[in-house]
Amino acid sequence: MFSARPPRRDKELADANERTRRAFARDINDQRALAFDPVPRRKRGGMWMVWAVIAFLVAGALGLLPTVGGVHIDVSCTRPGIALSSYSVPAGATIQWKATGPDGLDYVLAVDSSAVTGGTGVPVQVDSGTAVTPRAFRMANCEGAGLGFDAPPVVGQHFVRLFEKDGERYVQVAQVPLAVR
Repeated sequence: MFSARPPRRDKELADANERTRRAFARDINDQRALAFDPVPRRKRGGMWMVWAVIAFLVAGALGLLPTVGGVHIDVSCTRPGIALSSYSVPAGATIQWKATGPDGLDYVLAVDSSAVTGGTGVPVQVDSGTAVTPRAFRMANCEGAGLGFDAPPVVGQHFVRLFEKDGERYVQVAQVPLAVR
């Protein structure tokens, strides 16, 4: 009674009384009472978006979302390697690729070639087969990738080889088999 605290109010009772007052004002069309009512706001259920973003972040962190290009390779700055999107494809199918190896060196990717020649910045020549990369490329953060290439039109076993420039010549440093069906 003589305390400094405001009297205790029942929030639910006050809300119920306010709803009743508004309903009565609408029933008797009391425009003055309704004019001072707050504009009813639409409730926004935005929590689903927060949960969706969290789910995508967790899925991406776990590696459940597909990688760009569909090619996964264990990056190594010491040992060169190649990874393909598929190792068995129909003739003429497009294949995505990634390569790994030390930074700062020139590399060429070729199919069914045993030797590659060419200088820096000029198109490379292959003794047989086709060059996937017509010019030498360099790794960025020990990883390199490029446009997809078409599988050979000849059915059978083929080899995709990675060549590294060693002085004036290219040396094969990695190869993976490719079955064309």
